[in-house]
Amino acid sequence: ASVLSGVLHWTYCQLVGFKYYDKVEIPEGYGDVVEGTLLRHLPRIKINFSRLVLTPNNIILLGFPTADVNSSRFRLRRSLNRCGLPLFEPFLNDIVHMTLVRFATPISGSALAALEKTVLDFESSLSFGSLAVDELKLSPATWKMQAHELQQYQARTMKLL
Repeated sequence: ASVLSGVLHWTYCQLVGFKYYDKVEIPEGYGDVVEGTLLRHLPRIKINFSRLVLTPNNIILLGFPTADVNSSRFRLRRSLNRCGLPLFEPFLNDIVHMTLVRFATPISGSALAALEKTVLDFESSLSFGSLAVDELKLSPATWKMQAHELQQYQARTMKLL
């Protein structure tokens, strides 16, 4: 088995899921609506990462923000809908998380149980840290978020107030 590396990041909101991305044309002005909405409704936040969540598909680090990011996510969805702009979220994101591990194939129930036991044995004694968020980057994403994949995109950086 080969190991792939990527960029550790957290996703505020995936506006167009991977399976739709090559089927949807992103109109001019899309980024302006996203940026304007976020600059008006998303303050600087701090995310305290304090819990691991394991699934058959991945291991995520769950974070708890100091501000209500779901309110700004709702406003962003509403802005895009009002403007008739595409919104094809693969899931309704209502948490803040970082994906630490993605399994190439789902792990078995027994492997998941063993992994959960190991995590529970040490999780309470670890501090996963915090992240101060004062800017966001708006760009297409890739499943692996590898640097060579992302180079083709010009990310739009927004400084939060």
